[in-house]
Amino acid sequence: AEDVDPGSWSLKRLDVARDFEDVDQAAVVIRALAPIHRPWARRNLVHADPTKNGAQTLMVGSGAGVVRLYDKHAETHGAAPLGSVRWEAECKTGWLAAYGQMKRLNDVSEGAADRLARDRWEWSHMGAEVAGDLNRLVERVRASGLTPREQAGFLGWLVMQAAGQGWEPGSSATLAKYRKTQRDLGIAAPTDLVTTGAVVRRLDWDSGREVQRVA
Repeated sequence: AEDVDPGSWSLKRLDVARDFEDVDQAAVVIRALAPIHRPWARRNLVHADPTKNGAQTLMVGSGAGVVRLYDKHAETHGAAPLGSVRWEAECKTGWLAAYGQMKRLNDVSEGAADRLARDRWEWSHMGAEVAGDLNRLVERVRASGLTPREQAGFLGWLVMQAAGQGWEPGSSATLAKYRKTQRDLGIAAPTDLVTTGAVVRRLDWDSGREVQRVA
């Protein structure tokens, strides 16, 4: 039989991951990031994942792949330090080819995997700021370039999303504008505007830590 080069084998799936340390109130951050709209994502949910020991998990994606953000401390029953959060992308052929330029085993490299991971990180918007209080949220919305009337509608939409109410504006054009504005601003309302205080927090890809600042 003729020898077959393993490097020519088709690549069907590749998983990439990034761990974050010192995440204060991991469940608050995970829930707050859930309402952000991700283009082409057919799934967007937060649940206590039974495959991860009931860890609070945000999952977004489609048949081409999914991205998860979950409490690693809970998933490992405390083996990982408190405040450990894992981001992981399960990438199938469509994502591999389009965002990592990988179709065959020979295409896999550290650079290609890093390119794929960073692209899916940006798409997932899991590095968005979680505003710590209502004043900070209003400040960011007022700088958005929307008209005063649009600001009021957009702010209400953000807060009701965070509260799990699922309110949508009357027109699809307005909804699309709100979604794009949220992605452009890179901000989310926390699920509890009272107990989180005035701290603004986000997951920083380069440092692998949660970055906090007082607004």
